[in-house]
Amino acid sequence: TLQLIGHGIPGELLDEVQVSAKQFFRLPSEEKQMCFRPEDDVEGYGNDPILSDKQILDWSDRLLLKLVPEDTRKLHLWPTNPTQFREVVSGYSDELKRIVEALMKAMARCVGLEEDCFLKQYGGKEMMMSRFNHYPVCPRPDVVLGVKAHSDGSGVTVLLQDDKVEGLQILKEGRWYGVPIIPHALVVNVGDQMQVCSLMNHNRRLLFEIKLTCGVEFGELGLYGILIRD
Repeated sequence: TLQLIGHGIPGELLDEVQVSAKQFFRLPSEEKQMCFRPEDDVEGYGNDPILSDKQILDWSDRLLLKLVPEDTRKLHLWPTNPTQFREVVSGYSDELKRIVEALMKAMARCVGLEEDCFLKQYGGKEMMMSRFNHYPVCPRPDVVLGVKAHSDGSGVTVLLQDDKVEGLQILKEGRWYGVPIIPHALVVNVGDQMQVCSLMNHNRRLLFEIKLTCGVEFGELGLYGILIRD
């Protein structure tokens, strides 16, 4: 995990992404339901899909959208309110695709491989998803998590934290550490797919979770870069 600064994305665009997401989640429920996730899909607005009666649910609302390939975007699930949402997210998507590709090339060079080595593993079938998370005010943050402990199944995940409230934690050597907020920095997590590509040990996967603060709501945007498409 690293925090990326000097990435070239204008701070104004990152601010617009934050504002657009917060405006969407503050809409009346009936407006947000227009983007509601269908039962047989993972994309759209909603909560955790219920896959098991023993499942531990996250204390969060989310909006999951496919960004790349562009011709597979389900625009009927993209908010039209706020009015700038689609334009802002599309612009952010273009910037993040550039950064993810640059990161994967840099990682390949760092381990002595040709720079396109990791990108070639996807065979032109890369996919990029965005997930907007909103953590409502919780009366008992001591008994729930915004997002339970997990590793990312992506190649690379790029996370834009809330600009005011910390919550992201990483597990290292049996201890949880909070990730501090650096204005306009991006948190980069190497996902499970990159560990496979680079023959890294699965037992050393990095775990993440989101802790809640009593009486506080906040949000974040995770962009799951370069996923293998089935």
